[in-house]
Parts: sequence; structure tokens; C-alpha cells
Amino acid sequence: MLELLRKNFQLAMVVFLCSCAIVAIAPFAVIRFLAGDYLIAILDSAIVVFMVALLVMAFKSVSLDLISLILAASYTVGAIAIIYLRTEETLY
Repeated sequence: MLELLRKNFQLAMVVFLCSCAIVAIAPFAVIRFLAGDYLIAILDSAIVVFMVALLVMAFKSVSLDLISLILAASYTVGAIAIIYLRTEETLY
């Protein structure tokens, strides 16, 4: 697997970005579930599950161009959704 990532830079970048998102967002989902902020916790969990699905699709050799586009769009939509659901006081 490591050799595959060395040969294919685009696959390596998709794997890196998905892995970073999973590691960075999953703790927030747990913290928000424990704090009782269920709507945003479900959104965080959905983002993590979506990133895992993209990671699996990348290794199943689905079009990496399409996966990269979906990855960028999901980061943008996820960030906008979180900002929309949070109140202004909690953002600043």
C-alpha cells in the first residue's frame, strides 16, 4: 500500500486529507455528543463517515478527479453547515 501511495501523488493527497479530517473531526463529534449538542454532533459524525467512504472509494480506484472534487465540496459544505448551525457568539 505504501508503494502505491508513493507512485500516485493524487491518491496520496486524497488519503492524507481524508485521514486528517477523520482524526480532526471525530473528537469534536464525541465532545458535542457528550455536551448535548446533538444536531452538530450528528453533522460531525456524518462528515467523518463521508470521509471514510471517500477514502475507501479512493482505494477502490474510482476516478480520483471526481473524488478530489467531492472532497473539496464536502469540506466547503461541512464548514458552511457548521457555521450556519452555530450561533454567532460561539464562532468568535
